[in-house]
Amino acid sequence: MNRMMFRLWLPIALALLFSLASAEEIEFNLRTPGAANNNLTLHIESNLPDNAEVRVEVERSYTRVGESDSYSLYHFREDGTLGQWRESRQVSIDPEVWKAELMAHQKKWALASADTAFEIDDVDSDIEVTAYVWAHKTGERYGAREYESFAERLEDTELVAKREIQMRFPLMTAEPIPKRSRFVAYDNLVPGEAYRLLRDRVPLMSKLQAETVADLQHVLLPIGTMIEVSGSTRVSGDLWYFVTLPQYPEYEGWINSIALISDGVERVLD
Repeated sequence: MNRMMFRLWLPIALALLFSLASAEEIEFNLRTPGAANNNLTLHIESNLPDNAEVRVEVERSYTRVGESDSYSLYHFREDGTLGQWRESRQVSIDPEVWKAELMAHQKKWALASADTAFEIDDVDSDIEVTAYVWAHKTGERYGAREYESFAERLEDTELVAKREIQMRFPLMTAEPIPKRSRFVAYDNLVPGEAYRLLRDRVPLMSKLQAETVADLQHVLLPIGTMIEVSGSTRVSGDLWYFVTLPQYPEYEGWINSIALISDGVERVLD
């Protein structure tokens, strides 16, 4: 190698060696002796200082009907310091709590619109435990620091170590997780299905159009009323449902989907 090439390669080689040496100096190991009684035992072995900022997560994945991607939901997630994880800690991985959070998440999107509603396909039998540790690029390397903005914090911090452990912990719940949410958005009611109203004073119109306002007779349905959808149509862009009331056969008429937009409805299960 001639002198010119040596001068060009020397800084690169030194930088690479320094990077490898720095990486080797960091010891950061996540230990999980096991799980029992819906609790997972965790601790971290590291040569980093106690005030190093860490995050520990325990998550489980699930899939949705008709989608190839998988999604994750946390059993546990905490930001803290390395000193909090030197000794073994027990974190809850209660399956009933995880199930409730998954169903709440599903409900949120089910009530948003027909486009965001999803059905649950399968739940992973494994959980993934992950620990991260960050450092500052400038000033004191480790320890909590206040930043004026999230962008500034993102710019001045870097991930220096990450450890992952995957372990088998099947989700055992008292009742299986239903694939489809029982909550339905304003624009997703299906003819042939029955629902309960989740808001009070929902107008039931006798007809869609009339020559005068006086001809538009209506009744206000109370919360909890059960309706059966027979059909739907659009008038001036608005979606209307033609419904009957099983408990009150003398009543039938039209409900504007706009009246359901804030609360949606609850599907009456078979």
